Amino acid sequence: MGFVNDLKQWEKAEEAVAERLQEFFGKWISKNKDKKGVDLIIDDWGLLIEVKFDRMVQDTGNYVFEFMCNEKVSGIERSYNTEEWWTTLPHYIAQSHEGWFELYHTYKLLKYVEENNDRIVKGGDGWRSSMYLIEKKQVEHLAIKKFNW
Repeated sequence: MGFVNDLKQWEKAEEAVAERLQEFFGKWISKNKDKKGVDLIIDDWGLLIEVKFDRMVQDTGNYVFEFMCNEKVSGIERSYNTEEWWTTLPHYIAQSHEGWFELYHTYKLLKYVEENNDRIVKGGDGWRSSMYLIEKKQVEHLAIKKFNW
């Protein structure tokens, strides 16, 4: 599809997620401008939300979770074993698709993926990303809630 079209889909997903989560939490959600790996913020509570968009999950039934890009750790390989993670890493992941998303607590989801990954694949960013591939049905029981839009 190309980066420009992908970007449009990502932005549309972020807007839809923000709108639904504002209703769910009853708090204003703003788009993040400062922190990498965080798309939305609930300022009143200091909560950080990362929005992932996957248009292929409907066909493949799989999620991918990046752990390395350009030979540097990223995504789920960041340490959650320190006090600082709460202020720098997202508290929630909204795993979005065409027409719906699931909301996950980041720590629980990513710890599960680290411990139960099926296999490692390459892709994204010119095949520079390494990702765990895991069946959606293996993690969807961890979802806090599923939202439609």
